[in-house]
Amino acid sequence: MKIEQLPDEELARQAKDWRRRALQGEADAKGLAHRCEVELRRRFGMPEPAILELQPPSLDVPLPAPRAPRWRWRLI
Repeated sequence: MKIEQLPDEELARQAKDWRRRALQGEADAKGLAHRCEVELRRRFGMPEPAILELQPPSLDVPLPAPRAPRWRWRLI
C-alpha cells in the first residue's frame, strides 16, 4: 500500500480503520495505523491541542472562602 499516493479522504478513512483494528488487538494494525497517522500529520500539520482553546477563568468571579483548619489529635 503506497500511503503517500492515497487521496486525503481515503488516507483519513484508512487511518481510522487501522486504528480501530489495532485497538481490537490485530497484530500488524498498530504499525499501519501509525504510518497513516504520520502521513496525515505531514500533510495537514499537528492539530491544535484542545487545551489552547480554553479560556482562563474570569477574575470577576469571587474565590471560594478559605476553610477553617481541621482539628488534629495529638497522641502522647
